[in-house]
Amino acid sequence: MELSFSENFKWGEPTYFIDQIWNGLLVNDLASKESFEVFQQLYRDSTLARNYLTDPDWDFFDREKHNLRGEKIHTIRSVKTGLRWSRRIYKIHFYIHPRDPRKFNFAPLIFQKNVEFIKIKNTLLEQSVYVLYSKGNYLKLPLTNMTNLIHRDGFIEEEDFFKFFGVGTHEKSLIHWTDLTYLNYD
Repeated sequence: MELSFSENFKWGEPTYFIDQIWNGLLVNDLASKESFEVFQQLYRDSTLARNYLTDPDWDFFDREKHNLRGEKIHTIRSVKTGLRWSRRIYKIHFYIHPRDPRKFNFAPLIFQKNVEFIKIKNTLLEQSVYVLYSKGNYLKLPLTNMTNLIHRDGFIEEEDFFKFFGVGTHEKSLIHWTDLTYLNYD
C-alpha cells in the first residue's frame, strides 16, 4: 500500500522526512547502500531534482548532513488508515506527490511490521502521547519515550509535533516498518 509523505510542513518549513526515512532504512538494514544509490540516481534524473523548491542548495542524499536529522522509522496516520493496515502485513510504497504528475517512489518496497494505536493530547495543561494497551485503555508514555516517538516520527522539535497535530486530543495510528513498538519499549 502507498504511504505518501510531505516535503514541507503546513507552515512552510521543510520536513526532511525523505532523508530521515532513508536514514532509518539504512541504519536498520532495511535497504542496502546499492539500492540507496539506485534511488539517488533516479531522483537526480527526475524533474523533482531539477525543480526542488525547498532549498536549492540542499543535496537530497548528503549522508553526513542528513545523519544529523535522525531516523524516521514509522508514520502517524488516521485510525481508519491504521485499521486497514492492521488487518494484514502490507508492502510499503514510499511516495511524495502521490496525486500529481510529479509522483515519485523514493525508497524500495519494504514490509510493514506492525500498527500501534496512539492518542496525542495537546491542551493548555498537557502535551502527551498515550499508547493503546488493551481495548479502550491507553497508557501514557513516559517523557523519554514520548520524546523518542516524536523524533522517530521525523520531528526534530517537540513543539513542531504538537503544532502539526494542533490543539485537542487526537486518536491516531502508528505504522511501523521496524520491530520497535512503544508499548514494550524501555
